[in-house]
Amino acid sequence: LSQAGPGGEPLLVVASEWVADGVVPHLEDPATCSCDERNFSAVCTELRAGRSVCLSMSDTSTVPTIGFEGIGTKTKAIVPIFIGGEFTGIVGFDNTKQRRAI
Repeated sequence: LSQAGPGGEPLLVVASEWVADGVVPHLEDPATCSCDERNFSAVCTELRAGRSVCLSMSDTSTVPTIGFEGIGTKTKAIVPIFIGGEFTGIVGFDNTKQRRAI
């Protein structure tokens, strides 16, 4: 979900998740449940414009991925969610088997 933090900062907050056996859920660690959009401004600008993003963890030189990575993630597809034309959050899909493009 997209929501304002205590200081008004734009945050993406994990509200729900499904993980495979053996993967530690983010919701079990409150420190990993949110990330400040300002730290990922290029990615969040694309998402807020309605464009999906595909991040490759092997190419961290071009995209900051801290906060978006997962255990063993090779590629992450992130799709923006809009309700009534307003950006309300994202849904993300991690691929741990191989690197992929959308």
